[in-house]
Amino acid sequence: MKLKLLLRILALGVALMSVQPGAEAQMSLISTNTVWHYLADGSDQGTAWQGAGFDDNGWSNGVPLFGVDSPGIYPWPFRAPIPVGGGRITYYFRTHFNWSGNTAGAVLNATGYFDDGAAVYLNGAEAGRVRLTNHPVLFDSLAINQGAEGTADALNLATGSLVAGDNVLAVEVHQTTTNSSDVVFGLTLEGRSNPPPDATPPTITQISPLPGSAVSHLTQIEVEFSEPVTGVDADDLRIGGVPVTGVSPDGPARYTFTFSKPPDGLVAVAWAPAHGIQDLGDPPNAFAGGGWTYTLNAAPSLVITCASNKVVECAASAAGPVAPAYAVLRHFSAAERDGHTPRGLLPVGARRQLAGRWLNAMATPRAACCCTPTMASSTGRPARAAPTDLGPCSSSARTVPATRC
Repeated sequence: MKLKLLLRILALGVALMSVQPGAEAQMSLISTNTVWHYLADGSDQGTAWQGAGFDDNGWSNGVPLFGVDSPGIYPWPFRAPIPVGGGRITYYFRTHFNWSGNTAGAVLNATGYFDDGAAVYLNGAEAGRVRLTNHPVLFDSLAINQGAEGTADALNLATGSLVAGDNVLAVEVHQTTTNSSDVVFGLTLEGRSNPPPDATPPTITQISPLPGSAVSHLTQIEVEFSEPVTGVDADDLRIGGVPVTGVSPDGPARYTFTFSKPPDGLVAVAWAPAHGIQDLGDPPNAFAGGGWTYTLNAAPSLVITCASNKVVECAASAAGPVAPAYAVLRHFSAAERDGHTPRGLLPVGARRQLAGRWLNAMATPRAACCCTPTMASSTGRPARAAPTDLGPCSSSARTVPATRC
């Protein structure tokens, strides 16, 4: 349980660091200097004026603040006076903005001064309202109250009608009475485009040992996923149908699975059908699973027997099926003679220092002996005797190809 919690915390921490830079910065869409078209004649414009295709070229235009009120109340200056009274209840405003981000998951934040109330439309669909309760809002609908003069209203606008490219924002400002002595409108708009939802499931980018390979030893498997994942447990990976005994994280996307050595032969490795591994998406994407195999066949050891009391160095190919990338290294000191088990198994090209001597594993195995040896495999199967032309043991060793031993 503690390990599972640690894995989830580790993956979540990296995911937070990786997701944050993906979010796009706040965009200024409508500023205090944006030009609006407006109509202040008190007429009933119906609903067509709210849409993107409406022609407002016959309307007046200006920049906020629009209206009239006592000086010093608002932080913006009045730059477009409009008439009040005379039975006017509704004032109409329209402007355009461009949207260059993703529409899915978009956020639109409006900050505005609406004296007294207002309804806001995005491409013809209502996106927000302030101090208006009528449904639908009509041209003669009255605002329920005035609100605090000089204090801006914040609106999180609905984005269902947002489109890529050109958008129209339309606002109708309503009075609380037909004979109000003031009217105010001004609005700024900021937007944020979040990355589209992650719909790509995690995959495996690296497995060690390499799937399909022949191996001489198999007690752990390292797996690296394409992204941080959660839900990784020991019983998620099966060796021959048996869950592994342990798993440890080497990072948010890399894990090492440990287990007892399986029997020699073909080893099947597979993810449990209900493994529960998934990424950190919202919603999360499940790992598909799958499986692979190894051929497990440990290289047999050689026993080399020499009749001499001299020091013997040998490097010979194994007597039996082994992975071709391995050779057997053996070194006998004066204390290691007839019938003693030789030491060491190194990849070709590697070398090890034994008893003060450097021994090299040869790509083409060979035997260097200072006596006439016989060889036998650890399987108990006798090997071919060494050729007799090696001669008796002497102070100068001669090199003989392994095929002659």
